[in-house]
Amino acid sequence: MSKTRRKKSDPPPRDPNVPYTLGPEIKDWNEQRALWMSKNLQMAKTSNDKKDLILLVSGSKPKPCDNPVGDHYLVKAMKNKIDYSRFHDIEFFYNMAYLDQEMSGFWSKLPLIRKLMLGHPVVGWIWWMDSDATFTDMVFELRLEKYQNHNLVVHGFDIMMPNESWVSLNTGSFMFRNCQWSLDLLDVWAPMGPKGPIRIEAGKLLTKNLAGRPDFEADDQWPLVYLFITQSELWSNKVFLESSFYLHG
Repeated sequence: MSKTRRKKSDPPPRDPNVPYTLGPEIKDWNEQRALWMSKNLQMAKTSNDKKDLILLVSGSKPKPCDNPVGDHYLVKAMKNKIDYSRFHDIEFFYNMAYLDQEMSGFWSKLPLIRKLMLGHPVVGWIWWMDSDATFTDMVFELRLEKYQNHNLVVHGFDIMMPNESWVSLNTGSFMFRNCQWSLDLLDVWAPMGPKGPIRIEAGKLLTKNLAGRPDFEADDQWPLVYLFITQSELWSNKVFLESSFYLHG
């Protein structure tokens, strides 16, 4: 029986017995970020003038869609985000690369968000939007003061969370504050995402514990529901479930 040869460009296989991580552990990001701001006062002043600087982030897979119409609509959705960003004077970043081949598909946003946080300390909020999500009200403005005591803003319903509902929140569009808490959440969220056996087994765990969830591999949204239910004392007080408007629309 012939063995499949690994290409030279392929990364070495990861030891399945070693838990997946997004990168080296960081435990003093708030202090590092404050130090960076103190040494870059001009950029910090620009950020303060705009209150909390927002970086709107989106992306799509590197390869073309199977149907050309798909790419057409992706371009339209991307222009929609660019227009909104220009109108509201916020930064926009669009990604078309897998930063980690194991975190493909829905999960590719996690390593990207972490790198953007660490690479742009002047940014106060990372606002993720799926490639197919669009702004339907171009004059809408986020009221960040509403979230001053929270680090994650995601569309959801408080009434559904205690019932362990798998549709109690939606990660099609959410906002992460650039802080240590967010890095910690990414660290516990990501290990369910590597493709292959880990993602399949995580899907079985989620189906077993979340009401009404079909049996399929873990995507990025339902592990977040699971963490907020099973580790509510660690995360819930800093999560704002936004239901007054469709943040994911």
